[in-house]
Amino acid sequence: MRANAFNTGIASEYLVLSKLYRLELEAYISQGNRKGIDIRVIREDDIPISIDVKSVRAYSSLVINNVEPKQNHIIVFVIYNNKFNDLKKEPEIFIVPSLEIEKITENYGDEKRVLKKNLIRYKDKWDYILYSNKEKSGEGGWILDKEEEQWIDFVNCHGDIKKGKSISETLKKYNIEPHVFLQLQEKLPKNQYIKRSIFEKHILETYTIPELKDLLKSIQKQKEKDLAEKFGIKIEKEIKKRVKLLKKKL
Repeated sequence: MRANAFNTGIASEYLVLSKLYRLELEAYISQGNRKGIDIRVIREDDIPISIDVKSVRAYSSLVINNVEPKQNHIIVFVIYNNKFNDLKKEPEIFIVPSLEIEKITENYGDEKRVLKKNLIRYKDKWDYILYSNKEKSGEGGWILDKEEEQWIDFVNCHGDIKKGKSISETLKKYNIEPHVFLQLQEKLPKNQYIKRSIFEKHILETYTIPELKDLLKSIQKQKEKDLAEKFGIKIEKEIKKRVKLLKKKL
C-alpha cells in the first residue's frame, strides 16, 4: 500500500481531536484543503487556541515551512515510527508552542525541518494547550523555567557536535559545562550518545589546574554515580599528575 499523505494528515487530526475531547476541551476541526489551522480550541477561560497538526509515517523529521510563530498557537507533531498501519501501535505525540519552534528548527536547503530528537522534552505536553502562563507573562505566551531552557540549549548543542562542530566552541556557545552535558545526555537513547572519551580529551586539553579541581567537585556532586566514578576519577588523576609536574618545574 502506497503511503498517502492526505490519509496520514486526516488520521492525525482526528487522533489529536479525540485526545482534546478526552481532556474535556471544546475543539473543532477546520475544513478545507489549504487551511493554515487544523483545529481550534475554546478553553473555559475563553482563550482561543489554534493548533496546526504535523505528521509523518516515518520517525526522522517533519517539514515546517508554513509554520508561523504566534501567541496561543500550538504545533502538534504526530510521529508514527513506521507503524502507521499497525493499529496496535500508538504514535508519539509532541506538543510545541509555536513561539518556541525556531529554537528547535534546522535548515536543509530551502526546507525548514524539526528533527525528532529535538522534540523529546515536548512529548505529551498537553498542558501547553490546557494552560498558558498569561498571568505570569502578561502577554499570553509561555515562560520556560531554567531547566527547560537548559534542555533546549543541550539539544541544540548536541546536534551541533553530532554534525562535527568543535566541542570546545559549541559548549562555549551554549554555555554548557561538560559534566552538565554528560548528565543531560543520560536522558537520550544510548545510540545518540557522544563518546565520553571525547569530552575527557576536551577537558584535559582546555582547563587549567584550578578549573579542573572545580569541575571535578561539580561532577562529584552529581547524583549519577557513574559520572562521579568513571569521569571524575580520571580527571582527579590528571590533576595530581599535573601538580607533580608543576612542582618539579618550581
